[in-house]
Amino acid sequence: MKDSTQPTHRAGGEPTPETTLGKALRSIREGRGMAQQEVAEAMRARGFSWLQTTAAKTEAGQRPFRVNEFVSLCSVLGVDPAVLISEAQSAGDADMAEAMAEIRTRRIELMRAKASLDAARQEAERAEKDVQRAQAKLHEATVRRVSLANENGDSDGDGAPHTSESPEA
Repeated sequence: MKDSTQPTHRAGGEPTPETTLGKALRSIREGRGMAQQEVAEAMRARGFSWLQTTAAKTEAGQRPFRVNEFVSLCSVLGVDPAVLISEAQSAGDADMAEAMAEIRTRRIELMRAKASLDAARQEAERAEKDVQRAQAKLHEATVRRVSLANENGDSDGDGAPHTSESPEA
């Protein structure tokens, strides 16, 4: 049986474009918190015959992929294909590729942190409204109690009726 995987590096040791793009795609997938299985399922939903192993081989640069497949994969991962290709082209050396992958990962972390902060702010706003409603209800209850106390002749609200007569000596 013939091995269907392709070489990941050229004769001079330089990584193939598939390897470079695969590393970038893996970094993005991991940054998004997606499993290879989830990527494969999303690609199947778009009409491609992908398995988890297809995602793994693509990320490892061990299989070629078609342009329409690449565009769909970028869509699944939420990345602009043109930006990814441009980054991959400028990432000639491993250090540059690693730095660019780190930047992408940190951008994803920043987006998640901002989303978390927004959610916390919304929760704080809901809690503040709950406090305001509780304070309003407390005020209403206090006003009602004072009103009832005044109707019953209990001017100081201690539950004991008071009269205008002076105490006997």
